[in-house]
Amino acid sequence: MKLLIMNIAAALTVALSIMACGGPGIQRVNPISANELGEFADKPAPLRPYYVKLKRSGRHNAVLHSMELGVAAMYLNELDIAEQAFDQALSGIETIYTDDKFALEARSLWHKEGRKDFKGEPYERSMAYYYRGLLYLMRGDYGNARASFEGGIIQDAFAEEEQNRSDFASLMFLSAWSAQKMGSTNLAEQAYQEVERIRPDFVRPNPDDNLLLIAETGKGPRKLADGVGHWELVFRRGKKFNDKYASFTVNGKPIEAIPTEDVYYQATTRGGRPIDGIVKGKANFRKTSGNIATSTAQISESAVHYSALTGSGGAHNVAGAFAALSVVSLALSSNVESEADTRYWSSLPDVVSFATTKVDPSNVNIDVSFMDINKQPVQLPKVNPITVFDNKQVGIVWAPSRVRSKL
Repeated sequence: MKLLIMNIAAALTVALSIMACGGPGIQRVNPISANELGEFADKPAPLRPYYVKLKRSGRHNAVLHSMELGVAAMYLNELDIAEQAFDQALSGIETIYTDDKFALEARSLWHKEGRKDFKGEPYERSMAYYYRGLLYLMRGDYGNARASFEGGIIQDAFAEEEQNRSDFASLMFLSAWSAQKMGSTNLAEQAYQEVERIRPDFVRPNPDDNLLLIAETGKGPRKLADGVGHWELVFRRGKKFNDKYASFTVNGKPIEAIPTEDVYYQATTRGGRPIDGIVKGKANFRKTSGNIATSTAQISESAVHYSALTGSGGAHNVAGAFAALSVVSLALSSNVESEADTRYWSSLPDVVSFATTKVDPSNVNIDVSFMDINKQPVQLPKVNPITVFDNKQVGIVWAPSRVRSKL
């Protein structure tokens, strides 16, 4: 009898200690010091904090901070820095498909997701290729631009495991535009057909259009950990914004940008990630542990009822033993290292919109305004669109609705 009670107490102690170790930790980030900023005195002042974060993170968050740096640099029209940042980010993303020890760790059942090298969800990886492709377009390098957009489409297709087809319309459109401008009629036709497959109301650009207008509105998806043990990754739309639509004025002519990509939709409709099978493996193991706990709890409950009916002290002992086992099983289940990775690319937009037109590059004046869901003007801090024409007189305008160079 005493031995049984001692065993139960020991089991409960172990269970409680296990549960105490579980749960998400609070990460504290030290403020950036002047000395740290001074290490990057040769960089533009608004970008120095990004370099500090990149240095601090090492490999663990290098992809994430490179993405953030890349967008911030684009916003400041620091295209060389943006290119370097996205090249680094894409290099890190692609290591997930190698057999090195870091990729193996990323697929391991026994490592918390938060400990892995950040590679992003499929929509984040696709958007990294999107931005790199835009930078190629700004250089007039249509071949590499198209290859980058196609790379983003592949990342999206990897996510749609059941249908194995991408639905990232913006990347398909940009691939078609790139192919069209490089003179590849067949490739452009194929890509435009793909856009029309998922956007039946899509209107193709006029072949003579030489200016691509891109507007980004709102704030991108957020990631949250949900469920017991915080193992379930859920997405929520960005908050605290009301800009939804965009309208350009080109040489006095209003041109409405057509919303083409809802980034939140892309985040919430993924069929899986490259390591999704492993993540599901954790969840399945958790479910198995949970089933054990449920079964033993039911047995414990039955034993208590039996004790009440018969006055059997032995039944009480059995009930206590099973109760302890149930607690231990739940604790072990909670301690399976499957906490969701909630790191996310915070500077992404909510919606990406496009328009095209024909202009004389030597005489072009461009402005952009933003509107809410009811097409009413939204008052936002003035943003100067980035406008670049290449040596073929083809231009691209990138107009985010808000500052992208703030941490």
